Amino acid sequence: MKKNVFILDSLREIMRNRGRFISILLIVFLGAAFFAGIRSARYDMRKSADDYFDQQHLMDFRILS
Repeated sequence: MKKNVFILDSLREIMRNRGRFISILLIVFLGAAFFAGIRSARYDMRKSADDYFDQQHLMDFRILS
Protein backbone atom coordinates (compact mmCIF):
# COMPACT_ATOMS: atom_id res chain seq x y z
CA MET A 1 0.00 0.00 0.00
CA LYS A 2 2.78 2.45 0.88
CA LYS A 3 4.48 1.80 -2.45
CA ASN A 4 1.29 2.81 -4.27
CA VAL A 5 1.06 6.04 -2.29
CA PHE A 6 4.68 6.88 -3.10
CA ILE A 7 4.13 6.31 -6.83
CA LEU A 8 0.94 8.38 -6.85
CA ASP A 9 2.61 11.19 -4.92
CA SER A 10 5.59 11.12 -7.30
CA LEU A 11 3.35 11.28 -10.37
CA ARG A 12 1.33 14.10 -8.84
CA GLU A 13 4.51 16.06 -8.11
CA ILE A 14 5.79 15.50 -11.67
CA MET A 15 2.52 16.73 -13.15
CA ARG A 16 2.54 19.78 -10.90
CA ASN A 17 6.08 20.75 -11.98
CA ARG A 18 6.04 19.48 -15.56
CA GLY A 19 8.48 22.09 -16.91
CA ARG A 20 11.02 21.44 -14.19
CA PHE A 21 10.77 17.68 -14.72
CA ILE A 22 11.27 17.98 -18.48
CA SER A 23 14.24 20.34 -18.08
CA ILE A 24 15.95 18.03 -15.57
CA LEU A 25 15.27 15.06 -17.83
CA LEU A 26 16.85 16.90 -20.79
CA ILE A 27 19.89 17.91 -18.73
CA VAL A 28 20.45 14.31 -17.65
CA PHE A 29 19.96 13.09 -21.23
CA LEU A 30 22.48 15.62 -22.59
CA GLY A 31 25.02 14.71 -19.91
CA ALA A 32 24.70 11.00 -20.62
CA ALA A 33 24.91 11.56 -24.38
CA PHE A 34 27.98 13.78 -24.01
CA PHE A 35 29.68 11.20 -21.78
CA ALA A 36 28.90 8.35 -24.17
CA GLY A 37 30.13 10.40 -27.14
CA ILE A 38 33.41 11.25 -25.46
CA ARG A 39 33.95 7.62 -24.42
CA SER A 40 33.28 6.24 -27.90
CA ALA A 41 35.15 8.96 -29.81
CA ARG A 42 38.41 8.31 -28.00
CA TYR A 43 39.40 5.38 -30.23
CA ASP A 44 38.41 7.16 -33.44
CA MET A 45 40.36 10.27 -32.48
CA ARG A 46 43.45 8.22 -31.68
CA LYS A 47 43.18 6.35 -35.01
CA SER A 48 42.70 9.62 -36.93
CA ALA A 49 45.74 11.19 -35.27
CA ASP A 50 47.85 8.09 -35.96
CA ASP A 51 46.81 8.07 -39.64
CA TYR A 52 47.60 11.79 -39.91
CA PHE A 53 51.05 11.31 -38.37
CA ASP A 54 51.76 8.45 -40.79
CA GLN A 55 50.67 10.47 -43.83
CA GLN A 56 52.78 13.47 -42.81
CA HIS A 57 55.78 11.27 -41.96
CA LEU A 58 55.97 12.68 -38.46
CA MET A 59 58.09 10.89 -35.93
CA ASP A 60 56.51 8.89 -33.14
CA PHE A 61 59.33 9.55 -30.69
CA ARG A 62 62.77 11.09 -30.60
CA ILE A 63 65.82 9.60 -28.90
CA LEU A 64 68.69 11.84 -27.92
CA SER A 65 71.84 10.49 -26.40
